[in-house]
Amino acid sequence: MDGYFGIHRQLLISDLWLDEPFTRGQAWVDLIGLANYRDGFIRVRGIKVDVKRGQVGWSK
Repeated sequence: MDGYFGIHRQLLISDLWLDEPFTRGQAWVDLIGLANYRDGFIRVRGIKVDVKRGQVGWSK
C-alpha cells in the first residue's frame, strides 16, 4: 500500500473507539492523535513546559 489517509481527531473521543479495550494499533493511533500539530505548552504543577510540534505533553 502507498500513501496515507486522514483520521479526524473526533474519532478519539467517540463511543465506537472507546467502548472496547484498546488494541496496540488503537494505542498507536491515539498517540499520533494526541501529538501537537503546532508548538504549544502545558502546565505541570504551575510550571510552563514547552511542547513542540509532534510531541505529546501529558501530566498526571
